[in-house]
Amino acid sequence: MAVTAERIQMINQIYQTEASIFIEDLYTPEGKAAGTKVRLTLPLE
Repeated sequence: MAVTAERIQMINQIYQTEASIFIEDLYTPEGKAAGTKVRLTLPLE
C-alpha cells in the first residue's frame, strides 16, 4: 500500500491532478469480514 500511495502522490505532482485511492473493509450484517473494496480515482484529462 505504501508503494501505491507514493505512486498516486507522484502522479498528482507530475500531472497536477487529484488522483486518489480509498480502501474500505466490508462486513456482513453479522459483523464477519466479507472482503475489501478498493476505489481508485484517476482523472481523465
